[in-house]
Amino acid sequence: MAAVRELACRALMRVEQGEKSNEVIDGVLRTAPPADARDRAFFTKLVLETLQNRLFLDAAIDRVSSVKTGKMKPFIRNLLRLSACQLAFFDAVPASAVCSEAVKAAKKNGFVQLSGFVNAVCRKLSQTVRSFYEEAPAAVRYSVPDWIAAELTAQYGKEDAVRMMAAFSGTHAPLTARFHLSKATEREILDALAAQGIRAEKAPYAKNAWYLTEHPAPGMISAFAAGLLQFQDLTSVLASEALDLRPGERVLDLCAAPGGKSVAAADLVGREGRIVSCDKSEAKLARIRENAARCGFAHMEAVQNDATVFRPDWEGAFDAVIADLPCSGLGTMGHKPEIRYRVTPEDVIALAALQRRMLEHAVRYLRPGGRLMFSTCTFTRAENAENTRFLLQSGLMPLRPAIAPAKEDCALQLIPALYDVSDGFYIACFRRSE
Repeated sequence: MAAVRELACRALMRVEQGEKSNEVIDGVLRTAPPADARDRAFFTKLVLETLQNRLFLDAAIDRVSSVKTGKMKPFIRNLLRLSACQLAFFDAVPASAVCSEAVKAAKKNGFVQLSGFVNAVCRKLSQTVRSFYEEAPAAVRYSVPDWIAAELTAQYGKEDAVRMMAAFSGTHAPLTARFHLSKATEREILDALAAQGIRAEKAPYAKNAWYLTEHPAPGMISAFAAGLLQFQDLTSVLASEALDLRPGERVLDLCAAPGGKSVAAADLVGREGRIVSCDKSEAKLARIRENAARCGFAHMEAVQNDATVFRPDWEGAFDAVIADLPCSGLGTMGHKPEIRYRVTPEDVIALAALQRRMLEHAVRYLRPGGRLMFSTCTFTRAENAENTRFLLQSGLMPLRPAIAPAKEDCALQLIPALYDVSDGFYIACFRRSE
């Protein structure tokens, strides 16, 4: 276990330096994994739990340490964080063992002179961290920066905001798939999954979303390799269904990578339709083309395009535009925990302005009577409600999303604790006048 803790500590340091947690974890498990399956699971859990609770852990450490976390050596800071995480949230390892292993790791990694400090802090934490968790304010307990807590409270009130903060404190969605019903029947796809011992159960709200359990690695699922399904989060499936796309329609996916909504659109419009899937990055376009080829969707075209630059040749050319735009991503912080520490209020304002430039062009790409779906994976008002207001003021008419959770309004904010979803996601639909 000692080696696993050191591996976790170095992974935390890489995330602190700007890398994405999922990429760091996947990279370690692919190139230098612990030999034992239990150790691999422990490594992943320890890294994610420490990241998800980092604000709380830093506050707990700062209460008992003579040196604040911000002034510590990166290795020592992250060693104490993961030790505090074990003491607060793990029961399998005795507190004495957590402390002694932390001391050993400090010495082994060249911090002999700080081993006494590490020991003292760990022992104080073993006496205080759990009681501090019970008494800490909700934003600290759930490691939500104050400005995000204020945003949630302003929109939903204190009680629901606390429930949401708790829900964002480590949400792990099951593997979700959307079936390609233009290629096979639902029964045929379920039978193909069952042949591999994979269980599928219907996900809530969506017409065509399934939770898969008892499955091998996603890439090893035969129905996926055969193009019979696409892995897509539930909220993304709902966004794909919101415009009620019809056979033969011409659809523009403005910011398409990695291509899940484009693939769903291609399945819905059929071979008589056409999907134009855009991204600025040629590398991301390659992923879209891979998905299209795997699914056999020749009517999908990947086009390199900057959504902030207007294309006159596309004016009035599309029956529907999918505008799933770059955003703060705060709705995904349950399974991408570092996002909450990286995004600032200034970032949100800049992203909202960027979205508005893209939406100005998206409106012009619609034919008369065409439909627009605007979505983000966040919950901030600047990015969502204010840009919906901008679209309505631009002359678009409100259109109720064609999905079960939608009310009479044209916009729907999905969020954990209020809906049975793992991410915060915003969907708004509009129609251009005839």
